[in-house]
Amino acid sequence: MNRNNDMTYKRSASTLPDETFYEIEYDTTPFPGVGRFVRTSEKLTPPEDNEDLQLRRRFQRMREIARSNHIRYPQSQFFDPVVRNHNAKIFYEQALFMEDFTDEYDDISNFTSYYPSYQQMGVEQLRTYFTWRTQVRKGIISEIPLSYAYVYLYELLMNIGVSDPEEGRERLFSFWNEFRDYDDSIDQYVPRWLKDYHIYYPLSESFEDFVKKKNLTAYFPELAAPQDDFALFRPLSRYEIEKSSFYTEEQKELIHDCFLFVIKRLRQLFSRYDLDFDVTIFRPAHNMTAWTPFQKALFHPWLAQPDRRVVLSPQELYVCCGGKWTTSALLLSERNRRFITYIFKQMEASLRQVTQFRYKLSVKLGAVSEEILFLMEVCGVSFEAVIHEAVLDFYREWNKVIIQVDEASLRRIRQEALVTQERLTVPETAPLWETAKQESVRQETFRQEFFQQEATSLTKTDIEVASIKNPIKIDSVKSDPLEADLVGAAPTDSLSPWTAFGAELTNRERHILSALLYGETSLPAAARVEGILPEVLAEGINEKAVDCIGDSLMDEEFQIYEDYREPLKQLLEAK
Repeated sequence: MNRNNDMTYKRSASTLPDETFYEIEYDTTPFPGVGRFVRTSEKLTPPEDNEDLQLRRRFQRMREIARSNHIRYPQSQFFDPVVRNHNAKIFYEQALFMEDFTDEYDDISNFTSYYPSYQQMGVEQLRTYFTWRTQVRKGIISEIPLSYAYVYLYELLMNIGVSDPEEGRERLFSFWNEFRDYDDSIDQYVPRWLKDYHIYYPLSESFEDFVKKKNLTAYFPELAAPQDDFALFRPLSRYEIEKSSFYTEEQKELIHDCFLFVIKRLRQLFSRYDLDFDVTIFRPAHNMTAWTPFQKALFHPWLAQPDRRVVLSPQELYVCCGGKWTTSALLLSERNRRFITYIFKQMEASLRQVTQFRYKLSVKLGAVSEEILFLMEVCGVSFEAVIHEAVLDFYREWNKVIIQVDEASLRRIRQEALVTQERLTVPETAPLWETAKQESVRQETFRQEFFQQEATSLTKTDIEVASIKNPIKIDSVKSDPLEADLVGAAPTDSLSPWTAFGAELTNRERHILSALLYGETSLPAAARVEGILPEVLAEGINEKAVDCIGDSLMDEEFQIYEDYREPLKQLLEAK
């Protein structure tokens, strides 16, 4: 029989005892007369859909994800970044597919691999891993071959099996903290990944606070000690404060701590206007280095990243632009160097004033960056007022006297006072006028005895002066620049509310309120003239109004409430 090259002839095989049908297919091959057997159909009853079959089908569907995204590459290119990124993408999609999968498997199959993933596991290894992972998610962490542990770490880095990045970070830390008892070799990777986690994911807690809370300073020596802002900014300032006549060995600690307080206050001020103080002051280097999060891990960048900058320290700045990350150390522009110089000089000038130092220090604010100019001009910020107020607050704390009273002595005084009170109790049958008279005598006697006992029972050992570090009395420090011309007045208890309010106002506050009342100026403009924040000025006036008339005088826009304009007008005209 003649056969054309494009034709195939088939012949059915005879029926076999198990009712399985085969057919032999002959086609054209390089070797004449050679055919191949092809199994075409089976008349077998399908096996029942048991649990083991369902597991295998689940694993098959998972592997189909890799088959549909398959690329060929030589074994020698396994560590190539392109290949690894491709494998990471497949692993991420498979991890999403298996995210909620649980298993119960009694055996433990060994598994070892570089950059381990599901695709490299057989059925027994997959069942081993998912059974172990089921227990880990319940908080039961047991020993397992190390490659399985890395697969679980890879999942956490991509937030597989967690509700949000906060939970992912906590699970990442707790797993590392416990599993390292079985194999501490993961210490060479996980601490680095924890830092990358704080860069890649937007977290509410800073990395420095996380390190301190988890006692991880040994793994991050650059964050081991509290950040010394004085040591950080001093070399950046052109003003050599150590050569100042005010900077003595006795004043060294005072100046150092005061600067830390001022910098903290400035950071709070910048944050109020959605600005980061360190990011505003410093700038990245010109030559940024490309940075990849979670190096040495099988990680797929699944989360869309907005353009942002993350500052871990002056030596570590990370910038994300268009989804690409770069890193560098921080540099300081010449304009911001002048601003740091101004902070040092203005802090010392205010500190000289509150300590009544014999020499004053003149300060001038030089050119600063656009961000700082924006904060000053648009928001009405006076850095001189902010720094001066911070120095005043610091100095109050520095000179604060803390009195500690022995609780045992107080309990004894109370017990003796109760005995005295019972001894002076008047019977209820006494006449009303006599009861009132004896009650008056009893109260006066009780007060005298109580305070006499309290004064004599508190010895020198009961009182501890915690922090008197300067001989200057705190009474000599004015708490508010506007209090310099405070109007003296009699006690306000016997006055009407508005008269009492007028007695509390300073001459400057009266002048400002009068100008506001008649539209001659605005409060922010008046505050700039006085060198004080408008919020501070308005808050001081409103506090006095609340104490006297029971309500604020101005709203959040610094406008006088309509209901109070007429009483205020009468008050100011009566002066």
